[in-house]
Amino acid sequence: MQPLATFALASADQQVNRDRPIFSQKGRHAAGRYHNETKARPFRAFQDHLFLRDTLESRILRDRQTLIQLVGHLVGHDLNRSSAIINYFQTLPEVSRILSAVNPTAAAQQWLNSAFYSHPNIDGMFFTAPDGALIASIPTAPEVVGKDFGSGYWREQAEASNEAAVSVVHPRLTDNRLVTNIVAAVRAPDGKILGYVGDSVLVERIGRRLATIEFSDRFLFEVLDQNGIALFANDFKPNPSATSPEGGVLIKEIRQNKTGHFEEHGNLYSFSPIENTGWVAVVEQPKALAYKPVRDLLGRMTLLAAWLVGLTAVFAWLGSRFYQRQMESKQRLEREVVFNEKMLANMPGGIAFVDPTSRRFLHANDAFGRMAERFGDLPAGRDITEKDGSDALFGH
Repeated sequence: MQPLATFALASADQQVNRDRPIFSQKGRHAAGRYHNETKARPFRAFQDHLFLRDTLESRILRDRQTLIQLVGHLVGHDLNRSSAIINYFQTLPEVSRILSAVNPTAAAQQWLNSAFYSHPNIDGMFFTAPDGALIASIPTAPEVVGKDFGSGYWREQAEASNEAAVSVVHPRLTDNRLVTNIVAAVRAPDGKILGYVGDSVLVERIGRRLATIEFSDRFLFEVLDQNGIALFANDFKPNPSATSPEGGVLIKEIRQNKTGHFEEHGNLYSFSPIENTGWVAVVEQPKALAYKPVRDLLGRMTLLAAWLVGLTAVFAWLGSRFYQRQMESKQRLEREVVFNEKMLANMPGGIAFVDPTSRRFLHANDAFGRMAERFGDLPAGRDITEKDGSDALFGH
């Protein structure tokens, strides 16, 4: 009797109309849009993945830049303090009188002995003649007096500047320890150079200060001078080699780069110029290690996203199948109802469908309705489906 129950849907307030095929078409369009959105989700997820990766890598680069700027500031602080001392001595009238003397060695040495020990953060001081010949120095070097005092490292810079200039690193003549000289030209009122005054800062002093800071062992810090010579070897120890081909390549790349970062031979470099020195602070790290936190995070997120996308695709497929079956069932039911209505409407005789359980009329055509009004005491204008039972109507 189950097929009869399907005809109950064709009651008077459930007549088929022209809109039903349109509703089905809209449903198909909605299903298509849902399917297209489901297909687009992996692409959007990939875009989000790239955006997040770029954002995190940019944040790492900014943090590295901040770190290397701090290192450069520490180095620059020592050098700028020594430069301030030389800038002060450069303008002292007493220094000009000493360098203007015919034989200034004794007076210059006496003056250095008193001035040097007043400034504990420097490692040497010296006076030279305009041609770079040594007049006096601390530590003392009697065998070098009257000879060139390594002027090739600093003379050209000092002559071209009105303030103290920081030289490239080089071995100190007195003990071969790696040092940088901070030198200023002492000038007469007419601008003529009377000589040079300078102090020395040992590279090991700079290294000791940096070594007190706890850096991650994943970073390799370096400081390059104007020629690209690395100041340090490992653990901020002075570099025993005065030449550095690799440093020359790095300093060339740094001068061409404006972003503060570059990649070379699988390593990621971040750098920051050290103010007023011409030096550069550099941090080096393998690229894979530098971006490892990002890769690990994105790897875990990708795995989670893959599971979510997979589950979403499964549920979307199941939902699509369920929705498709519902639409097919609805369309099949609509076709059956339309067929039943047309069949009942075109029957020449009266016909009705009766529920075998409740004995109620499920549907009847007009001819049956007129017959019920005539022979079954059905009030005129009343719907036959409202009658309680067919037995009461026909005495069955």
